[in-house]
Amino acid sequence: MLAVMTESNEDSKKLATLHTNEELKVLEIIENWYKISHDSITGWVKQECTTYINPNETYLDNDENKDTTSQNENNSQIQNLSFNMSLNKPSGLSLEQFKKILSDEKDKNNIFENNAEYFYYIEQQYNINGVFVAAVGIHESAWGTSTISRQKNNLFGYGAYDSNPYNGAYSFDDYSESIDLIARVFVKYYINPKGTNIYGGEKALGTYYTSPTLQGVNNKYATDKNWANSVYSHMKYLYNKL
Repeated sequence: MLAVMTESNEDSKKLATLHTNEELKVLEIIENWYKISHDSITGWVKQECTTYINPNETYLDNDENKDTTSQNENNSQIQNLSFNMSLNKPSGLSLEQFKKILSDEKDKNNIFENNAEYFYYIEQQYNINGVFVAAVGIHESAWGTSTISRQKNNLFGYGAYDSNPYNGAYSFDDYSESIDLIARVFVKYYINPKGTNIYGGEKALGTYYTSPTLQGVNNKYATDKNWANSVYSHMKYLYNKL
């Protein structure tokens, strides 16, 4: 997914979200921002979230270049994982690394593997750790095998209250919508204090914020007091696949 903004800065309003592999026409370039047009949409996108393709030559896109990261750098990323890490910072993994860690035999329906790009893109758009969001999805949906996940495209059981989980859970047209929504919910309400500049020129409400950590989210997000430990175990599993 690619956020199209009204101005060439992250604090401006989001006009639209485009899907992967959309062809864009570049109208203007200001530093690391492109003014683009696509169908009836005209706005600004970050250069790092796009790929220039010359059909007459072989190329490596930005994500493939990033994936040349040395093993030492991968080890450093693993060492940065901790139970008290700040979740309002991207993991820094490349798209190829997200595809690697989310390709797993436990993912029987290939849901996480097929949507790896969206866990990468929410990092770019919303400044959140995409591995954390993936781990939440894995925990809540049992690797995409839960009824709510399969029938409602809802990896996170969002809206599923304990008293009536299935009927309360939101339905989505596809999994990418549930990933996008939960990322925005965490950023706006849970992992940033009130007044923090976030996506689309908005500010965090911080309604359920106590700290930007797993335990901080657990305090208000889940009734299960062991939720943070469970999510962390999935994060460790994923990070250790780098």
